[in-house]
Amino acid sequence: MTITVLVVLVNFRRTEDTLSCIQSLKQLVAPTVDLMIAVCDNESSATSATALIETLQMVPCDSKSSIADAQILTGTAGLHRCLLLLSLENTGFAGGNNLAYRAADPTGTSDYVWFLNNDTEVAPD
Repeated sequence: MTITVLVVLVNFRRTEDTLSCIQSLKQLVAPTVDLMIAVCDNESSATSATALIETLQMVPCDSKSSIADAQILTGTAGLHRCLLLLSLENTGFAGGNNLAYRAADPTGTSDYVWFLNNDTEVAPD
């Protein structure tokens, strides 16, 4: 049985921290866990968005999401699926978490949702 885990991150002008966090998440591998990483870039800057898009190799998504004022891209982070939501306005930390969660799991089907601060680095064990 596979367990689905959605990890939600918010980025605001701390792209290096966010990329380090994602790098640490890429090391998490378990045969029974389907891990998806959702990042909301909270209107940081074009430079931040570009760094996230290029590093995560993101592409525009044909999402039916009802998230207004945001662009949604998808890609991979190692073995894990990744979603990047580029918010056109800064909705704050809670708002960014909610936007990313709604875009990544609109029907609430994840078994677990992990709201993680973007300056966290996760140990592989």
